[in-house]
Amino acid sequence: MKVLYIAPLIPAISGSGGKRAVFNHLLDVAAVSVAVDFVCIDVESSGQRTIEGLPSNIRSKIFPRAIGRAGEGIRQKIAGMFQLIASRLPRSVAVVTSPAAFEYITKLVAANQYEYIVVEHLNSFALVRHLQLNAPLIYVAQNVESVVLRDLRLTFSRWSYKYYLTWLEYLKTVWIERALLARADRTVVIGSADFSYIRGVAGPEKTRLWPELPVEKDSKWRFTGSKKLLFVGSAAYFPNRDALNWLIDELLPALEQIDASVKLLVAGTGRDAFPDKRFRNIEFEGFVSDQRLAEMHIECDLFISPVILGAGIKIKVLEAASYGMPIAATEESYRGIAFLSTACCFERESCSTAQLIYALLTNRDQLTCISSATLMGLKNAHALRGPLIEKISYEC
Repeated sequence: MKVLYIAPLIPAISGSGGKRAVFNHLLDVAAVSVAVDFVCIDVESSGQRTIEGLPSNIRSKIFPRAIGRAGEGIRQKIAGMFQLIASRLPRSVAVVTSPAAFEYITKLVAANQYEYIVVEHLNSFALVRHLQLNAPLIYVAQNVESVVLRDLRLTFSRWSYKYYLTWLEYLKTVWIERALLARADRTVVIGSADFSYIRGVAGPEKTRLWPELPVEKDSKWRFTGSKKLLFVGSAAYFPNRDALNWLIDELLPALEQIDASVKLLVAGTGRDAFPDKRFRNIEFEGFVSDQRLAEMHIECDLFISPVILGAGIKIKVLEAASYGMPIAATEESYRGIAFLSTACCFERESCSTAQLIYALLTNRDQLTCISSATLMGLKNAHALRGPLIEKISYEC
């Protein structure tokens, strides 16, 4: 089997959840393919030219983003405003629409007989939507992008211009999202929370659930009695900032009233992200190495995810589960992760949340039981899941 695989960002074994998801999906496809031609966009303008850790049957090509960053100067600001007003594409999609990448993909499609053409994430669709394809188009949906923008819009005041700019981006995203779901021969959804919505738009015969699962880590969580909570995420992403605001303003002060020795460790966000806030018992470690992140998952007694905004599966929760780490999270954080049915679920608005989390944080037996059940559930889920790409019928 030969596959053309297109993604809107450079995959990596570590980093953001999106990067790790693309990396894992590529490995799964490469394991059942003779060859994979992989094309991606350097949306972060990192200058990276190679991708480490990919098997030899994946041939990769990285292209620069099509539109510069808005903060890079007056020319880019003007170009951004023109794109917002004159283009039907959302900015996130326009950024990926590299003419050089489109030309390269056009040549690949003409020169090769692919069995499948895969676009991961909505933004990748821009690179094939005008092409006449000679193979089934498979869309791997990391989340429902229109829902993400809908939630983002609600974080702004109606008096803010950002509210209306986000509303315009939302309308554009709904349009191209539905165009992709109509065009794709198969849509693969990696989180069950998005499955019903996508199946309702694309149709049940064209939609398949392939649950995202982490690889179990060699190093496992063990109870230490440290009374440390762990949160992972960048405050630059609005669902994480909302969650951190709740942790800083609500949960940690309540926990301090119960036991002043409880601490929260935060990976992915620095102290300077909240310059106007005062707090104790919180250690912001910023962006950390893979080794340090692993240590944090092992030394802390409980992983916490109070995220309630955004769409898609929460990769940070899956990552914690891969260590067998006990997890306390909101219902929204668990959506799409069926094997974590035994984990602790809490409501942010409940006045008893702090007592619930403290009681769990200090209960060795309960935490150890949750850890064992998490690892067993992960093993069973892996055993039941098939390959990312399954045979589908297609007539040119």
